[in-house]
Amino acid sequence: KSVQTIKDRLYDYVTKENIDLNSTTYYTLANVCSYRGEYAQALEHLERALALALAADSKEDMCYAIHGLAAVYWSLGRTEDALKEIYNLRVFFQVLKLPDLEISSQILNGYILVSMKRYDDAVEVFWKAFEALKNQKNMYTYCSLLFAMGYAYSEAGDVDMAKTYVRLANQM
Repeated sequence: KSVQTIKDRLYDYVTKENIDLNSTTYYTLANVCSYRGEYAQALEHLERALALALAADSKEDMCYAIHGLAAVYWSLGRTEDALKEIYNLRVFFQVLKLPDLEISSQILNGYILVSMKRYDDAVEVFWKAFEALKNQKNMYTYCSLLFAMGYAYSEAGDVDMAKTYVRLANQM
């Protein structure tokens, strides 16, 4: 309830003062909406974030907006749309170095593939993320990735492997 109150006050202030919000702000608002399960509103914010990023020719902001779109599409069960956005991100990552976002998009890609019952493909994507993560040393992402791998094995029916990866994640 308090987050909604803050959001409402911020919105009222921005409207009253006629303040233009940037792409990052809309991306952040989309994350809040997504965490609350308000996916339609999250999509609106992400579309606005992407439009502003395109207008400003901010490739980094474009990447974050596209990643957000992929995540929300996946949450809505629109896996083909989510994969399309992940593939769009791959093009950006060929010329733009955003290692944390790239690994995060690989993990999201794996989850999307799991939801499509493409378990072997998901595990392969997770292993690529693992290889990239060796250079990052980000403990949170490392634990998230181990859990994702456990989840993939669990969904594939390999309970022993699932337990191994979840235990590793829990020990971190």
